[in-house]
Amino acid sequence: MWEVELKAWADPDLESRLEAIGATLLRREVIEDLYFQHPGRSFAETDEELRVRTVDGRAGFITYKGPSTDATRQTKEELETPVPDPNAVKAVLRRLGFVDAIYKCKRCSHWRLDDAILTVGEVEGLGLFVEVEIPTEREEDVATNRARLPDFLDRIGIPREKVEIRYFTEMLVEKGLGRPPNLKNRKHP
Repeated sequence: MWEVELKAWADPDLESRLEAIGATLLRREVIEDLYFQHPGRSFAETDEELRVRTVDGRAGFITYKGPSTDATRQTKEELETPVPDPNAVKAVLRRLGFVDAIYKCKRCSHWRLDDAILTVGEVEGLGLFVEVEIPTEREEDVATNRARLPDFLDRIGIPREKVEIRYFTEMLVEKGLGRPPNLKNRKHP
């Protein structure tokens, strides 16, 4: 699976505009992500991510994201699988030497517009964003789908200059936020 996604700063009226153009609300949820640092290499240097996601305080996912494949950081290989007990997965990773690195909490709504999923999310400490993702199974479809992403921003009334290429994790670290709950008083790695 390929993550083909574009992120932009949003405004509080976005959900009303999505309803007005016929987007379908899929669900609302609270997502908590804990990102891990590899014991032998820096994910910041390799542009990789490993996270355990908890959804609404229950089951979640473990996700690996490979390095970006383009300069705009819109495309990454993504490997993800559901986990019924995120806390157990976190414990396993810690025992293997992985270190809690960054915590992110996002209250969001997910919408479908044509073949895209739009996530409107308030990221704690950062603000309101929209992420436009076109699910892409085949690598040969990546470039075509990536080229379509800005058109969705136009349709939902988000100016293209609002695009944000930094990862949420980078923005949290830049603001001195994102400390995992068990590491609140330590410096970022």
